[in-house]
Amino acid sequence: MKRNSTKNGGIFPLLIALCFALLTDLISKKWLFGREQTVIPGVLALTPVQNTGVSFGFLQGSIWAIGLSLFMLLCVMIFCIKTKPGGAFAAFIGLMLGGALGNLADRLLYGYVRDMLEILFIDFPVFNLGDVFVCLGAFLMAIYILFFDKGGQKNA
Repeated sequence: MKRNSTKNGGIFPLLIALCFALLTDLISKKWLFGREQTVIPGVLALTPVQNTGVSFGFLQGSIWAIGLSLFMLLCVMIFCIKTKPGGAFAAFIGLMLGGALGNLADRLLYGYVRDMLEILFIDFPVFNLGDVFVCLGAFLMAIYILFFDKGGQKNA
């Protein structure tokens, strides 16, 4: 059975997840970026960082960061167009696209990505909700493929 079955919602779950992730990311950056405060002592702080690298601050200052971001986004879009996934799989792609588009919007508007979430109890780069949505979508997609896809025979 193909993933583009209209029974499982077609492209609609992708669009809903994409809009949710993109709007949540952009609104959180608007409201939280620039504030510096501890949210949960010893756990979470708001620490504004201008990230000129890619996700989680990797490749800082790299001129290839925009190219890499655009290439990854283009690959996901081509995949979506070719497979027209529906159901949960489409929603996972939507989460990844929404997070990536939020960070891409920052990069195009400001020349850097606005990161502000800092985990205090481990040494981890400052990040934003766009990064969270990209990772969450990829993680859920991997779980789906490993445990529920059954070689493409079953839809979510």
